[in-house]
Amino acid sequence: MKNTFKYGLIGLGALGFTSAQAVVIDDFNGDTFGGNAPLVGAAAGTGSGGAARTVDSAANGPLTVEINQNLAAGVYSHSQDSGVTGSSTVSYALGGVDLTLDANAFLLSLINVDLAGFISIDIDGSSSSVSTTNVVLANGAALPADVHFLFSDFGGAASNANIVSITIDGTATAALDATIDNFGTVCSDLAATINSPTGPSAGNINPALCVQAPPPPPPGVPAPGSLALLGLGLLGLAARARKS
Repeated sequence: MKNTFKYGLIGLGALGFTSAQAVVIDDFNGDTFGGNAPLVGAAAGTGSGGAARTVDSAANGPLTVEINQNLAAGVYSHSQDSGVTGSSTVSYALGGVDLTLDANAFLLSLINVDLAGFISIDIDGSSSSVSTTNVVLANGAALPADVHFLFSDFGGAASNANIVSITIDGTATAALDATIDNFGTVCSDLAATINSPTGPSAGNINPALCVQAPPPPPPGVPAPGSLALLGLGLLGLAARARKS
């Protein structure tokens, strides 16, 4: 079943967003794609936020990657057969956007996963990963689950993001099926990205934590408060002139 974000959504569009809301990079509900490994830089349409999307995969046997196909509508699906090891990566060209304007983490909605593997997010070569086993255990073996990846894990790369990618890694297991529903940003109160079965897979969504103060006025331009005081002073001078 297609999940939806429970908070305000905006598309990346021309990547000049300013809204104090979460950004959808891809809800996998638009362009369709299906292919079998190996895939190298395969064009896969655009994400729902407008960014160009490509797919890469490698495996030692049958591995199928699907986006919004008939058997997996509205999701990114990775399926490698029994006895097969491999991985798949979906990448987005964001063009140097500052993802930290109104968010502090990526949000990945994981619908299901059947065996142990890893899911990672990468920004221009800086990556953070979680064990699918840990995600399942942290949620009491209950899926779907929303996983938050804090921007602080990427060493500042989120403030100038060019290529952002999701990798489903089944290279250390002999079969893996995983399905991702949504990929975007969020304002999270999570203290650390999950790295053990005892930690939470996601914090609470708290937009107030990411509200930024308005920028100061440029040099030579009075602040609004100063303009108000100046106006009051002029009114006082005018009143004195009338009396005299």
